[in-house]
Amino acid sequence: MKLNTMKSKILIGVLAGFSISAAHALELGQLSFKSCEIGKGLSLTKAECSYLSVPQNYADPDGVKLKLHIALIASSARKPQADPAVYLAGGPGQSASESFGQIAPGFREILKTRHVLLIDQRGTGLSHALKCKMPEDVSLVTPDESTVRALVRDCLQAQNVDPQFFTTTDATKDLESLRVAIAAPQLNLVGFSYGTRVAQQFAMHYPNSTRSLILDGIAPNQLILGSEHAQALDEALAKQFARCAADKVCFARFGDPAQTLSALVADLTANPREIEISDPLTGKPSKLPLGIGALQGMARFYAYASETAALVPLLMDEAKRGRPQAMLAQSEMAGKNLGDAMSHGMQLSVLCSEDNEFLKFDASNKDRLLGNEMQEMLSVQCQEWPKGGRPKDFFEPLSGNVPTLLISGEFDPVTPARYGDIVLKGLSNAVHIVAPAQGHINLTRGCIPKLAGEFMADLAPKKLDTECVKKITPAPFFLEFTGPAP
Repeated sequence: MKLNTMKSKILIGVLAGFSISAAHALELGQLSFKSCEIGKGLSLTKAECSYLSVPQNYADPDGVKLKLHIALIASSARKPQADPAVYLAGGPGQSASESFGQIAPGFREILKTRHVLLIDQRGTGLSHALKCKMPEDVSLVTPDESTVRALVRDCLQAQNVDPQFFTTTDATKDLESLRVAIAAPQLNLVGFSYGTRVAQQFAMHYPNSTRSLILDGIAPNQLILGSEHAQALDEALAKQFARCAADKVCFARFGDPAQTLSALVADLTANPREIEISDPLTGKPSKLPLGIGALQGMARFYAYASETAALVPLLMDEAKRGRPQAMLAQSEMAGKNLGDAMSHGMQLSVLCSEDNEFLKFDASNKDRLLGNEMQEMLSVQCQEWPKGGRPKDFFEPLSGNVPTLLISGEFDPVTPARYGDIVLKGLSNAVHIVAPAQGHINLTRGCIPKLAGEFMADLAPKKLDTECVKKITPAPFFLEFTGPAP
């Protein structure tokens, strides 16, 4: 894959822990790129951007066209490898270009040998985002069914594209179109969370176009997305709480966090109320409902990372002692941040087309923190949202010898490590590493960026020395808001 630049001098800088090129107007195959900035705020990253034209409906190639936003982080190598790495974001509904800054350090070794491409999956970011005002999966107050239906209809009316063509299968066709457009012999796919589904589906249907896979926060092909969220969160919280209970200092400060959680669930379910807090983003006083949704949101969102999970016992203890303001504020802020980062319409296009008809209401979920609220709300929304197709083998497990590096967190609250073991069974040339006491997404942690670089260079996953992963440690529990014990 030839990289052509203008005569202007190539400046090499450092941003977010890796080298980037500030060259202008480069070309990859049929695509011309121009300098741009991607991301937001502190995660703003210099890149090269272009657009790829693809059919909205691949069965009608001469019909409506979509423009997909492509960003490129240039390799620091003098002669990069011809097969780039492609970052596939999570969600469904997350934009690759907007979220890359958060995961960029994980690509630092990969960038030494090859370019990294970011494709805003159709329906996200700058690729015809299906954004609209919709209820969160688990909101502070669950809206009634008629309100949800009205929001979905309003969302549909705001779109100028056909949402039935915004599925995972459509995204894999876009990836193959990208590979052809840039004249790359193969792609190295680096998928995170939902992006691991996209990567596996691509490898199944385009095996000759797939050089390697890195799957972080793994969703097996056979998993019905959303079917085990309540179970996975409870399992992760139980492990976090057991770690606190086994820590003399943490236990002395908070007792058993599992008991605190049970007491809060009983209280907030029976006695929802409204309290005044300072808005965590604006600082202005506001009244918000304090109910089970606040506890659900805080526990769910904060369990994703070791650093935020370290705050959960403290936030719950404060709430138990009659000071729930911090817990409510953190739940509100996390929910808003997630809502801003996700394209809800694209999420519906995926889940309603691929998963919803197979979701079953698990009776045992009534005793779990999240219950069945997420499935119930999705079911209502999918009654209104257009549905696309999926191939007959969509839920078949990935199999074969594609070189694969599987990465899990021991305490992942949404894609537990056992999912990685499930995928590993079908692959003959793969290894599964588990980051100790970590949550969701771990490519940036410890020595894992180094292992990812070695893997992509040599494609010998079973020869990787993964002992260094054992040195990764969780964040210490916060005993006060000023921090953990010295």
